[in-house]
Amino acid sequence: MADASSLPKVKRANRRTTVLTWAFLGTFIVVLAVIIGLLLTGTLFNTEPKTDTERDYQLLLDGLKRNPKNAALLMTLAETEWDLGRKGDARSHAEKAIANGAKESGIQLRYAQLMIKDNKLDIATKAVERELVVTEYKAAEPYFLLAQIQAEQKKYDEAIKTMDKGLKIIPTAADMRVTYGEILEKADKKKRAIAQYTEALKYLPGNEDAIAGLKRLGAPIPAPAESPHGQ
Repeated sequence: MADASSLPKVKRANRRTTVLTWAFLGTFIVVLAVIIGLLLTGTLFNTEPKTDTERDYQLLLDGLKRNPKNAALLMTLAETEWDLGRKGDARSHAEKAIANGAKESGIQLRYAQLMIKDNKLDIATKAVERELVVTEYKAAEPYFLLAQIQAEQKKYDEAIKTMDKGLKIIPTAADMRVTYGEILEKADKKKRAIAQYTEALKYLPGNEDAIAGLKRLGAPIPAPAESPHGQ
């Protein structure tokens, strides 16, 4: 008969290891339950819009599902996408807006503004020219935008002629007179620039840009007068 001392000894379970194992298992079960709960409620991968622009974007997408050929909606979506950095989508939707609303007033102009942001001035120019046709050359805004594009391309003589056409339609556009003054400065037509800055102050007294322009050119600042808009 074997001596008891020669029998293999049974190892005593390590109580600390057992406790840790059960603790880990319990924690794992709790975490798993939380993840399942988040998945079921949609909280884990929450795609809710976080900003006003993102909310607008979602609303526009929903609206587009109901009106896929609405040019104004498509262009607004393109502008919003540009602000969100979705430039490829913005270009695509802007082109669709043009395709569906080529004869709608304002669509070509907004497309031109988007193309200016994209630094595609030639495309912007063509869009503004189409807008002029749509508005039968009776709207000032296309002339104002076209003049700014021409000035950006250093086509100052063309920009001056274009700005004159716009101001004939809306002579009280003070902000455009300031822009006109800046174009004239770049064209080295200082006397005419002074005249535009001075005229701008008649319609918008205290305009800082007009005053700054007069100071740059060493011209006197006219005394503030009541704005014609306030009469």
